[in-house]
Amino acid sequence: MKFDDINQYSDLISKDTSNSLKKKALNKKIGQKVKRGDNEKYSNANLMRRAKTILFDSLLNYDNFIISKIFKEKIGNGINIKKLLKINHNQIKNINANYNRDLIKTSQGKIFSENISKRHTYYPLDHNKILINKLLNEADDEKRKIFANLFSKTLKDCIHHITGQKIEELKGLEYFYENEILELDEDDEFKKEIKRFIENYETIINKKKSRKTKNNE
Repeated sequence: MKFDDINQYSDLISKDTSNSLKKKALNKKIGQKVKRGDNEKYSNANLMRRAKTILFDSLLNYDNFIISKIFKEKIGNGINIKKLLKINHNQIKNINANYNRDLIKTSQGKIFSENISKRHTYYPLDHNKILINKLLNEADDEKRKIFANLFSKTLKDCIHHITGQKIEELKGLEYFYENEILELDEDDEFKKEIKRFIENYETIINKKKSRKTKNNE
């Protein structure tokens, strides 16, 4: 598959954001420092959850973009639609050190095969798992190879790509990531902090001490 048009995506994703950003700016004092008294906002636990939310949303939107392009935007509709839906929040909420060290080595195919959010009441909980299995078993050899390469990439691979260590099979993912950062309803200082956290995600996870607590600890 050729990604001739994906380099133009940076323009597409930013086209509709300027107005919303201007509105947000009206409610913020430019240059104002964030009160560091808000310990929870800048805690490692909160940053980890926010980082995973951004990463998962970036990947989900990117994967759906690729799926749509491969099928020339003929993705169907209803319960058979070729579109990945947001999964439940279990993987995001869990901040256990060992769990996240394993998660970073997990393929995105496995990550998104988790049950979808119960907000999607029209679809079966295993909608994503069913779709990913179908895509991985496509009759067309080229399509099957593209999906196999895409869904085999680990969360670690994806982080490496968006932070500069480019992976051909993830070409264009960085635009989706940057758009997620751009659309965060947060001040610039927090955006810089969350990007710093993501850039150092692997190091932070590996240094985090394990705690003998419940799964969501």
